[in-house]
This record gives sequence, C-alpha cells and structure tokens, in this order.
Amino acid sequence: MFVPQFHGREHLNVAVWMNALKNQNKETLFAFDHGFWGFNNKHPLGIAYQAAFDIEQNEQLILQANIIKDGLNLFEKIFGYRAVYFVPPNGPFNNTLEEFASLEGIRFMSTSKIQHEPLGQGKNRKVFHYLGQINRYGQYYITRNCFFEPSDHCKDWVDCCMNEINIAFKWKKPAVISSHRVNYIGVLNTLNRDYGLLQLRRLLEQILKIWPEVEFMTSDELGKLLLVND
Repeated sequence: MFVPQFHGREHLNVAVWMNALKNQNKETLFAFDHGFWGFNNKHPLGIAYQAAFDIEQNEQLILQANIIKDGLNLFEKIFGYRAVYFVPPNGPFNNTLEEFASLEGIRFMSTSKIQHEPLGQGKNRKVFHYLGQINRYGQYYITRNCFFEPSDHCKDWVDCCMNEINIAFKWKKPAVISSHRVNYIGVLNTLNRDYGLLQLRRLLEQILKIWPEVEFMTSDELGKLLLVND
C-alpha cells in the first residue's frame, strides 16, 4: 500500500526558522512555544517555513546539502532500503543540490513543469521540465500531470482527475497523480478521512472501468521504467 521515498529530513526550513527565532520574531516564538511551525509566516522574502529547501542566501546551501545526506542515511536506517526518488517539500529547490542528492543515490527528481528555482535574496529563475528529462547528473525528472485533492471542496476532483488521466493516456504518457496525506487523515475530523477515502474509491473504480488494462506502479517503478526505455 505504501512505498516511502525521500521527502527531505524534515518539512521545515531549518535556517530560516532558526534565524527567525534568533531575531525574536513574535509569531515564530509563539509557534515554538506551542510546538508547531506550519503556519502562514510573513517572511520578508516570501519564504514559507515548510519549504525546506528555499534559501535566503547561497551560504545556506551547505547546510541543505548536509541535510540531504543526513536525511537519506536516516531514511535507510528507518525503512531498510536506500531512497532513489526525491520530492522536495513545497517545491522550492536550488538545482545545485541535485549533485549532492545524486552522490547519495537519488536517481529521480520530482519537480513542477515550470520550476521556480530559488537563487537567494528573493530572486528565482524559471526552469522548464518534462517527464523523462535528464539532468547533467543523469537523474530523471518525474513531473506530475494529474491532481487529486478531495479535502479541498472547490470542485469534483474525481471528474477533474479523470480528465487529466485521459489527456495523459491520449498522448501516450503515464498519468502521474499528485495527492496529499491531508485528504485521508481523520485525527482532527473523521469526516475528512471518510470523504477522502470514498472519493479515492470512486476514482479507482472509474479508472478500472474505463481502462481495465491499466497498470498501477510506484514513482520509483516508473523511474526505473524510464531507465529501461531510454
């Protein structure tokens, strides 16, 4: 049911968080005292605390490289195997870190089709990616092209995701579905869990009804398939 891959050592930007604490930021100190960090902080450069690999300045890349190495070693210790797929939290990620990830065994990188690569001092650059693209370290990019977030009641996610899957299959591409844990947890609200699982069942049933020959695979299995077919 669950095949974990690497999502960072923590879902927290350590350098930005520590700087805010040292500077006595009132909201951050309040969050610290109450044991949480995931809130809409007002950083002058627009950096979210949960964006673990966003940067204020280039010097923070050294810390982040060490975090990747340490995180991957912890992953192996906990799960008993080496991660090969890396999904940076919240998206921001300076691409110089790909080299360090590659040295630690990461073969596949998750990224959006239009990546906003942080360069420090509030600057970023747009980098365009596509599924199966290879970077200079031999890593393959796996971009998501389908989205399923039923905890957000703004639309019928089953219909929308089915349309996206249909487009992917029409163009002979795999359907890489993005879906987050928040859709399936009930610790705060059991109705959220029940509704999310019900919508997931609807989605899977419709997929199998229209494409009974469909194959389901994990992200690392998709990556290895890209390697074979390259």
